[in-house]
Amino acid sequence: MGLICECEGEIGKKHGEDPNDPCHDARCHHCGWAGTMPATTPKLKGWAKTAWDAGWRPPKGWQP
Repeated sequence: MGLICECEGEIGKKHGEDPNDPCHDARCHHCGWAGTMPATTPKLKGWAKTAWDAGWRPPKGWQP
């Protein structure tokens, strides 16, 4: 997708794809974006945090 990991050192097989091994130095040389991939999880509480931790994700396009 145009994103390049610029981390130095050893990285895991799912680095930048799994929330348990995020890339904190991902960059897009097309638009200049830089940040963490995948994006950090939202600050959830109660049942929403329990559902998120269990792997549930809202349907694409869902709005709270």
